[in-house]
Amino acid sequence: SYWLVTQVEFSDSLLAFDVGAAGISIAPQVSILSESTTNVSGYLKANVAGNVLASCHEMGLVQLMQFDNSIGVVTNDLIFPSVNSSYGAEFSPNSQFLYTAPRSSVGTLYQYAIGSFDSAQIVASQDTIATGIGTGALQLGPDQRIYMARSFGLSNGFLSCIQEPNNLGVN
Repeated sequence: SYWLVTQVEFSDSLLAFDVGAAGISIAPQVSILSESTTNVSGYLKANVAGNVLASCHEMGLVQLMQFDNSIGVVTNDLIFPSVNSSYGAEFSPNSQFLYTAPRSSVGTLYQYAIGSFDSAQIVASQDTIATGIGTGALQLGPDQRIYMARSFGLSNGFLSCIQEPNNLGVN
């Protein structure tokens, strides 16, 4: 089965609904997070293994959560500040890095090493991948590259690509 996960705004709750052959459960597994969320208008993403979640808050925070996908609950979570408001998020295929970007016509794409699951070490690992560009949504492709939606107005957006997202630094 799979989990449909949502974060309750202005709350410390994360809800996980089991999705199986019989459909979506009506009773969610409820996880109580260490901090209440105030502005969850960014992405909520899972890594490839489905055992780590990242939630972007456009108020300048990123929440990282260890998720037990066998029972649908968060077992550990932490929040770390991002330099600017975070909107898009994506994990590297090997789950060692988290990429974040604001929804902006002049934004910065960041990479964080998340293997330690320690907020101070994660913040210290922050690396600027690209700056001064249109940034927004991030998505891991079937080719194991990360694609970023770039926008310069309403009609002329395009994609950028992180060619080797499993590597540290600019690639």
